[in-house]
Order: sequence, then C-alpha cells, then structure tokens
Amino acid sequence: MKHPASPLSLAFNTPRLAILTVAPPLLNDPPAPTLLNTIVKILTPTVTASLPSYFSNVHSPSQAKIWLEKITSDSELLAITAQDSHTIMGFIFIHESDNGCAQLGYLLGEEYWQQGFAKECLSGLLTHCQIFKRYRTFTAGVDKDNIASANLLVKMGFKRENDNNAGVTFFSFHVS
Repeated sequence: MKHPASPLSLAFNTPRLAILTVAPPLLNDPPAPTLLNTIVKILTPTVTASLPSYFSNVHSPSQAKIWLEKITSDSELLAITAQDSHTIMGFIFIHESDNGCAQLGYLLGEEYWQQGFAKECLSGLLTHCQIFKRYRTFTAGVDKDNIASANLLVKMGFKRENDNNAGVTFFSFHVS
C-alpha cells in the first residue's frame, strides 16, 4: 500500500502516525528533493547533539543525500509521518545484526517533542514486530544526557543493560 502523495511504502500505522519505509531507489524519484529538504529541517543541532557525528552538519540537500545514502546502506530507515498531513516528523533506524537482533534508533524534529509521538511510534513498532516476529531483540543506545529518551525506553519495557565509557547507556527489549 502506498501512502497518499508519496512513493514511500507503508510499514504500519498508529492512531496519529503512519510509519513508512524509505528505500534507496527513492533518491531518483521526483519527491526526493522534498525528502532531502525535510531531512535538513529535522537534523538540527539540538536534535543531533547526542547522536553520532554523521548526523551533524546536514545543512543542504546534497549533504542530506549523502546522509540518506549512508543510513540506507546499512540500516532500514522508516519515516515517522503524521497521518493527517503526511508531514515527515522524524525517523526510525533499524540495523539488523545476527540471529534476529537489531540496533534501534529514532529521532523526531524538535517541534514534535513532548507530544507523545515518540511513545506512540515505539509502541507501534514493538507491536508490529511482535505480531510479525520480525526481530528477536532490540538494543538501543542513549546518551547519558538524554534522560527523556532513556525514561521512554524504560516505560516501553526496555531493560537497562550497561553504560560505556563514551557516556552512552544501552537498553534491550526482547520481542515476544
């Protein structure tokens, strides 16, 4: 099923969100400039402050294209969109490793913080994965200063595993 006015394919819905799969071939489709401009708008210094360095300094569509190619080369990229406006609000990143284990990351544009979208999105993702048995385990790393994200993961059933020397706390979730 295609999302209206978008070449992105539907992965799953929540009450307010449509989560869409972003695939590398989309870079050559006509909507790509809109997608690239949206990436630039979302990846602000505040949003990327505690993320790996390749998330920072995306200030132009050409830089967004490089970022998108890097992300989609080794991870599944999902766009978090509003069902009513089809606006891309953020992204989910899933990097599958061995035996059904996957690393999970997510981000929302600043204007969508503190409105329950991250919780709704993660809840939908976990439910989707439980129904379709897609992954066995998720691991998520959170910067020590990102208390809201760490608290959200715990609320969603993730268990705190350990901290590393770089100030990142790791959490895991076993999909049942």
